[in-house]
Amino acid sequence: GPPAAPAVPVAPPVEQPLPSEREHPPQADPAQPDEYPTLLDRVRGRDDPFLDTMPEAMGDVDQRFKELERLPAADDALASHGQAPYTAPEAPRERRYQPDASGQLPWKVLAVLLFALALAAFIGAFTAWRLTAEAPATAVNERVVNQLTEVDRYLDLHEQEIREAEPDDSGLVALPTFPLQVALSGEEARGLPREEMTGLIVQRGAQASYDRGVQAYGTDASLFEDFTAPGLVRVGIEFMHDSTHDRMLLLTVVAGVFMLGFATIVVILSHGAGRLTALGSGVAIAGVISLVLSFVARALFDSAASGDDDAVAVGLRAVAHDVIDVFTRNSLIFLVAGVATLVLGVLVAINGRRRGDQVDRLHTTPASPDS
Repeated sequence: GPPAAPAVPVAPPVEQPLPSEREHPPQADPAQPDEYPTLLDRVRGRDDPFLDTMPEAMGDVDQRFKELERLPAADDALASHGQAPYTAPEAPRERRYQPDASGQLPWKVLAVLLFALALAAFIGAFTAWRLTAEAPATAVNERVVNQLTEVDRYLDLHEQEIREAEPDDSGLVALPTFPLQVALSGEEARGLPREEMTGLIVQRGAQASYDRGVQAYGTDASLFEDFTAPGLVRVGIEFMHDSTHDRMLLLTVVAGVFMLGFATIVVILSHGAGRLTALGSGVAIAGVISLVLSFVARALFDSAASGDDDAVAVGLRAVAHDVIDVFTRNSLIFLVAGVATLVLGVLVAINGRRRGDQVDRLHTTPASPDS
């Protein structure tokens, strides 16, 4: 038969590159073992329009992949070339849990101390303002008048004279030889029982002392000279006075303005939990200052009046102690509140650091190759 036609060689099919390979040809394997293949290198060559149109986003994902999913083999390769293993950068903790690092610590300490001093002045002024209000001051003055004038003994001597006295043109009966300028109406002098008369004289004497201070006792100062420290009695009577109440109100407002101003500065110079600890420290220091001053006042009063042992002096000393105890109680309240705030700030800071450590571990712990 006819000879067979020679075989025509068939060219091998030419493999057409994928669309993504035309624009982004595959990269060769890294020449150095210490170069870690990126996530973008791994997925290049795949026909995925999303990867072709989002190179910047994939670059961000690649960076996070480097930080969170370093393979142990890469660290071994780096170590074989004398290089330190890869370490992910430290994760930034939330600012509110970081200690103050602004370099303004001296100014912050000064602001806390000034805040504490202003708060201590506010505590003292506010307590004095409340004590010298008419109702509480009159109650204190009643005890003082009862001790100074000994109304019961006075009535033992002059009750009959008062009941038989004729009212003056204004219809009042003056109390003869009584230290305070107090008067009763004609009906009160004649008809009140002894107990009610005693209470009324004490009440009006206390009101006169609150309104006029020492002047309510007249010009005779012998009543105060009977004590070892007559100046203390005068100071006490003048303290429970209407004018003192007005002065303490002004001082309370001024101290409160300074306190709020320094507290604002402390907050500005602090961060996060440091605000609680700084303010708590200032409140605690103010409580300590006020507490120490109340103890000093009590000790000075007892020392100055130590020579008076009669019943009147002992009664006046008890009244003074009760007044000072009000300052002591308020100081203790602020001290406890300051310590509680300080402890709360420390606990918040500790909890924040623990949370920060957990974030650090999430950022620095390498994932396994199979993950």
